Amino acid sequence: MMDETVVMLMFCSRYIVVVVIRFIEKRRRKNIKKRDKIRRERKDQSKKREGNEERGKELCQNRWMEKK
Repeated sequence: MMDETVVMLMFCSRYIVVVVIRFIEKRRRKNIKKRDKIRRERKDQSKKREGNEERGKELCQNRWMEKK
């Protein structure tokens, strides 16, 4: 009787460890995907911002030249 419970406990604990590890890995992958998505969005926004700044400079120069 004692041996059976020990074997069962060993099996259950091993199973629980496997399930927990899978859960942690899944969450980690999801977080990495989220982080990468946020990084891509920020990168895109900074590119847009740089483009807008360049266009703004050109517009200012054009207006300044028109005023002269």
